[in-house]
Parts: sequence; C-alpha cells; structure tokens
Amino acid sequence: MERARAQRAAVQPRNTEQLTSEQKRQLAAVDARRAALQAEDAAELEAASAGQATSTPVEKPGRTAG
Repeated sequence: MERARAQRAAVQPRNTEQLTSEQKRQLAAVDARRAALQAEDAAELEAASAGQATSTPVEKPGRTAG
C-alpha cells in the first residue's frame, strides 16, 4: 500500500503547462479541498487506531460512503 502511495505521489500531471490564470485558480481550489479531505481522513484513521472512533459512521456532506 505504501508503494502505491509513493508511486501516486511521484506522478506529475502532463496537461497543466498551458493553463489560464482562472484554470490555475480552480486547480488550486481543488487541491486545497483534496488536502483538507486527506487531513480529515488521516485524523479519523488516527482516532480509530487509538480506539476513539465512534461505532456509527458519520455521513459527511458531499462524500459518499465507501
């Protein structure tokens, strides 16, 4: 699993060289949302490993259970 994460992190998008400033702004917003979700997931995983997770999953707006 760690190897897959490292490979995914090493991949650079190839279609982002000739973007307008609006497109760059939109990409930055998407990246910020992704980072926030990853941080949230990491915090939940840490809480679960520490035995502090709730027994009932909490539905998050805009995210699907999976």
